[in-house]
Amino acid sequence: MKIAMDIGGANIKIFNGTEYKQYYFPLWKKKNKFMSFLWQLTEQSDLNADMYAITMTAELCDCFKDRREGVTFILNALKEILHSNRIFVLSNDTNFKLLDLDDAMKFPYSVAS
Repeated sequence: MKIAMDIGGANIKIFNGTEYKQYYFPLWKKKNKFMSFLWQLTEQSDLNADMYAITMTAELCDCFKDRREGVTFILNALKEILHSNRIFVLSNDTNFKLLDLDDAMKFPYSVAS
């Protein structure tokens, strides 16, 4: 199974190929509760997958000093919660490539909005 996730500043959207869900989470207000919220999502929803495709705009929240900090925070949280080496992040280049998590962490501005 493949899961697509869009991590926004106010909502987290998840699509598993058949079902779409949206969860309200104001990251700019509750940054310190992001990990526990992600953990709850894994408990409530079946987020076990062979591959994860991630997009984000939450790195723009003013709780981060810059986009690099936001991207790093979000990707570290996903890595810890999802326990997968098959996390890919949509790049912002014109080819819309998926970067693996390591490359996305090395080049955070290439996946930032």
